[in-house]
Parts: sequence; structure tokens; C-alpha cells
Amino acid sequence: MRKTSKILVCCLLVLVLLIGCFSLVACDKKEGSNKKKAIVMVTALMSGGLYDKSNNKAVWDPLYFDFDQEGSEDLTLVKFLQLLYETDDMMNSQLFKDLVSEVMGTDVSMVKDRSGDPYASFMEYAMDAMLSPMVDFPDLDDEDAVATYKENYGSLFASLLYNLQQDEDGNSLNTNIVPANDYTGPHKHIAYGVMGCYEDQVKTLQKEYPDYDVVIFNYDWRLDGNINAQLFTEWMDEKDYDEIVLTTHSLGGQICNRWLAEDPKHRRMTKAFVMYAPATLGTTAALCFLNNVWDALDPFPVSKDMTTGDSTLDMLLPTVLDAVEPILNEQGMPFIRNCSSIIQLLPSWALVNTYHEADGIWILTDVDGNDITSEDELFNFYYSHEWAWKTKNGKYIFSDGTEMSNEDIETFSHPSAWTGSGKKPALKKVVAELRDWQHKLYVKAGDKEYLAADYVNTYYLIGDIQKNNGNTVLTYDESANVEFHYNWDDTGSAPNKYTMGKGDDMVVEYCALGGKTEAQITEMYGEGHVVRYNHDHNIVGADFSGQVMEVGTGVKVREILKSIGW
Repeated sequence: MRKTSKILVCCLLVLVLLIGCFSLVACDKKEGSNKKKAIVMVTALMSGGLYDKSNNKAVWDPLYFDFDQEGSEDLTLVKFLQLLYETDDMMNSQLFKDLVSEVMGTDVSMVKDRSGDPYASFMEYAMDAMLSPMVDFPDLDDEDAVATYKENYGSLFASLLYNLQQDEDGNSLNTNIVPANDYTGPHKHIAYGVMGCYEDQVKTLQKEYPDYDVVIFNYDWRLDGNINAQLFTEWMDEKDYDEIVLTTHSLGGQICNRWLAEDPKHRRMTKAFVMYAPATLGTTAALCFLNNVWDALDPFPVSKDMTTGDSTLDMLLPTVLDAVEPILNEQGMPFIRNCSSIIQLLPSWALVNTYHEADGIWILTDVDGNDITSEDELFNFYYSHEWAWKTKNGKYIFSDGTEMSNEDIETFSHPSAWTGSGKKPALKKVVAELRDWQHKLYVKAGDKEYLAADYVNTYYLIGDIQKNNGNTVLTYDESANVEFHYNWDDTGSAPNKYTMGKGDDMVVEYCALGGKTEAQITEMYGEGHVVRYNHDHNIVGADFSGQVMEVGTGVKVREILKSIGW
């Protein structure tokens, strides 16, 4: 891949991430269909389509990539990335000109004329375009200010990030936002995922397997997993299938583990469970994001020939970082810290308790630099973070509703304060129920628990970016750089906070594989139940036909379907 294309790919991915978060109509079961077997795709965190039912407008993703070029009606995320990978002179390509015109509403020449550095100009212009329509957003804790804001700007909020916000109880501020399963508006790709990222799988399998339903389930990826698991149960009950093959991406694997654990009937009807890059036991990256929204950009891997440092941020200009800062700090931080699904992706005790000889580490270290060695210690550690606490009128409060003092905040910010009895800070609902959520992914047998996926014919299709000189957040140590804030001058401090290892850039390998031991992973790999791809978390989930990867996931899925007689 050429250097210029690499740089722009990363810039555009960062841009899309920033526009959306600070890195899915027609595909439903046909009316009148009486097919009793189905292949069901379940989407990932931030990849499921959302729309505003009050005006039938797409909210996530909001970008329309219908360029005036041949084949544009079929332009999906993977095809878009493929075009970028294959383009030599990216800045002069028609694709780039159409992109700028479509997203920014201007001619590409306006960008190129701003300075002698076209990449710097593009990013600077992009940030200007994002910031220019912004208004002053009210504090989410100020109910009167929020009500006034809604009255002035209507149900579709002026900012995408603000539009997707939840309050501290996990309720969507815009109550009109719903998953795109029944979307009938003009944004034709939304029901297939962000930029139609799962469209290739659905349409390909619909054509190749006409005797079965091939459907996709979008859930509201912001919300509590219990809500989404219940929505999936209701959706599946309406379908009334006898047999299914489940394919899931990332968080979708957790939602379906919850669904499988719920009822033996669900496990009996599931003939194969294929998880793309699953966040099975949570991810250390979620803790990074909750502690510091800037970390959301840091794990994205780049080749070292593209930048002097090791992270995507290293190649962004200080002026761009200055422009992005208010978006991340003022809107990104509450979006992340109130997002139920991100909190539910915190590492579970099953993951923390998995010591891997190959890495020689435990994955979490507390504020004193000690290994976390029990489930109680783990949750006391989570409860000691200010992002876990509820507020009232902008102030942290105790569970009885009284206001906390600065001294109280300092006291309860250490896990040891949670081991005794007495007053405790009020916890957000999703935090208070986090331990229960993690255990709901398991099936109880006597006094033991077994991951629901272990009860069915499960396959793990995972990324391994180490083969492409990339790394994944492996450990997290809050005893170093507790006040860490990402800026242009301290990019080298990141390794003091966490270490990097084998994974897909979002989840470490043994998280995806359910905390299996090295010996178990080797055995699963040998039996064909683990397939590794030399690509990252998002590409593994979306590249069914191998448009970017050397071999797409579709090859393995067809093999699995054949093995069960479909």
C-alpha cells in the first residue's frame, strides 16, 4: 500500500471517528416468508444503523456516500477502503474530490489552496467545517438548560455527538432514535451497517442460499446490553425460526452470548455461532476510553514508515488537535462516560483472572501498582472511578442524595474506601449492574459457570495485527501517569500506562477467545474453530468477500454452512 494512500486512509478514518464519536430495510425477512431456517447477522458497537423515527432521517451513520461515479450506488465501507488502498495519487483522484464535495459541501480546490501541504490543509479544513456550525451545549446535568436547548433546536440536535447522548441513567436524550431494522428512508445503506459495512455478506448469502432467510439485526449499540438482548429475543420470537446460524461482530457476540445463555431453546436452535472479532470478555480499551476520551484514538495502528511515532495521533498537526479538543472534552467525554455499552465492555473478572504465560502478565493493575486478584477487588477498582458516579447539579453525590465534598471525592477515588461499610458514592445504574451483566453471559451448571458460546458449535474469526506490525492494548496500569492527558508533546508517555500485545487493535486475543488458556487456544486453532486474519477489528467484521483482506471471512462461513449440511 502506497504511503500517500495510507496517510489519507488513517486521516479519513480518524475524521469519521471524530464526526461520529469523538475508531446498519430491505434485508429483513421478506413479508410472507415461511422459511424456517436463517442466517442471522448481528452488528457491532457503533456499526449498527440508527435513525430518528420522528423525521425518518439517518442519524448513524449520517454520511451519504452516493458519489457521481460508476458503481457509486453500491459503495460500502469496505469498497470505499479498497478504492483508497488501490489509488496512487489520492489527492488528485475523483474519489477524493467527490468525498470532499459530499462531506464538506465544497470543492476540493478550496482545500488544496490553503497551504502547500495538502494533507494538513484537508485536516484543518475538516476541523473548521465540523466546528463552524456548533453552538453552546448545555451541561447535561442542568435539566432546565437541556429543555431549553431541545426547544430551540428541535428533536434532531445540532450536534451528532449530542444527538447520541445518554443521561446518567442510560436513557437516550433524543427518544426518537431507534435501530434501522424497519428504516424506509432514502439512506439506503443504513440498515446494513455504517456505510453498509455488512451489506456484502447479507446480499451475497441471500443470492447463494435462496432456501434460507438471510437477515440482519441492528440494535441500539449505545444502550444497556440487557435491553438489546431482550429486543433480539422479541425479534427472533417474531421470526419463529427452527434453526439458525448466527454471525456477529464485536459487541454483537456479547449480545448473542446473553441471548444463548437465557434459554436452552436458543442454544438448541443455533447450529453454528460465528463471531467476527468478538469482545467476548470485555476489553482493556474500554477502561482507556472511560478514563480519557483521547485514548479512543490512540490504539489505531499505523505503519512506522508513516509517522515518527507509534500512534495515529502522532501524524496529526497541533492545530488540528487544538480544534478537536473541545469536541472530545466537551461532547466526547460525556458521550463515552454515559454510554452503557462501553461501560459493559469493561474487562470481566473471567478475563482479569486469566494469567497468560506467553505474556507473563495480569491485565489490570490498580492505582497502587498491585495486581487485581479477586472479583471484589476488580469491582471496587471500577467503583472508585469518578466516571462510575452519578451527579446532581454538576456535583458528585452519595447514594442518599447528599453532596460529596472534595475530601470525599479524594477518599472514594481509592479502591480501599469501598471495602468497608458506610456511605458510598451513588453509582450509575449500568455500573451498579455491571457484575450481574457479565455473569449473564454464562450458563450455570451446579456451582460453576460456562460461557454460553461453549454450549454451541462456535467459531472465532479474529484479527491479528501483530503480523502487520500493530499492537493491541493488553494491560492497564493506573499507578503511572494518573493525570495523563494526550497532547502533541507527550505521545511517548502512553507505554507507561499500558502495554501492547497480540490482538486486533481493540480486543486482545484471549479476550476474544473467552479467556481460554494457551493450550486450549492451540487446540481450537488446530480444529478449525479459530481463524486468524492479518487485519484489524473492523476489517475482520466487514470484509466478507476479501476486498481488503487476502481471504475474506466468507470462505470460512461457507465452509461452516457446508459442514452443518446447509
